[in-house]
Amino acid sequence: MPATGNLFRIRVQGAGGGSGSARATSATSLSASGGGASGAYVELWLTRAELQALITAAGGYLDIVIGAGGPGGYAAASGNGGTGGTTQFGSAVICPGGYGSNYGVVTSTTTTALANGGGGSAEPTISIPGLPVNRIIMKVSGAPGYFGISVQSPTLAGHGANSPLGNGGVGSGGTAAQSNGKGYGSGAGGVSNGVTQVVKPGADGAPGVIILEVYA
Repeated sequence: MPATGNLFRIRVQGAGGGSGSARATSATSLSASGGGASGAYVELWLTRAELQALITAAGGYLDIVIGAGGPGGYAAASGNGGTGGTTQFGSAVICPGGYGSNYGVVTSTTTTALANGGGGSAEPTISIPGLPVNRIIMKVSGAPGYFGISVQSPTLAGHGANSPLGNGGVGSGGTAAQSNGKGYGSGAGGVSNGVTQVVKPGADGAPGVIILEVYA
């Protein structure tokens, strides 16, 4: 329990999802993956008495869990991006991580194809008895990642989803490097391959975070 302060703003952010890898290509094919989703987010206010009651009910301390960013896909596994980890403020606030995108699609240089982004996270939960609704500033699931596209030679991977705390990774072109999630809880940018390339691993989602601000 903080030694001072009578009002606390608590922000809990689940981790972002990773992006799937881009498949190997031939002289006549391209590949791209979608971006990873962002994690769920909760922002609320607690009084000193409410925070103390949570700590007491939990046995004297709250378990704090920070979700790890979902790993980028790689060919040795499924090729899919990993789901971001769940961030927990005890059992009072639980924010699931965003889903990763699938292994990239491959298509001919003369056709068009889309690669779906990772699905948005599950709903966050708040379990604080008696908390007035007007103290909950925000309670949202993570946003889905953007789709990647290959259009008769040009190819661009999907951008990672932004979170309330920052931008997602940038979807890469065929020769660009991977772009991990930037702001806490944001999704990884997808990756793509031009012609005659080996498998390119996906990017990582950004980790979650808990921010506790103390006010007099």
